[in-house]
Amino acid sequence: MNLDSVIADILQSRGQSNLTLKPKQKEALQSIVFNSQDCLIVLPTGYGKSLIFQLLPSLCDKITAKTFHQL
Repeated sequence: MNLDSVIADILQSRGQSNLTLKPKQKEALQSIVFNSQDCLIVLPTGYGKSLIFQLLPSLCDKITAKTFHQL
């Protein structure tokens, strides 16, 4: 499962297909969702920390749904 394609689908469904995630944002989402790690995300003001928190529920739902359908 490709993280970039799942994120692109979520952003498109939210009408935000013009957004692209920065490497540190992708790294945080990868660690939380795929590696099941707790994260302390320390990034500069305006870097997009809130986008990580906004995408996380949708990303978890989409990953869970795809995993469930594969069973």
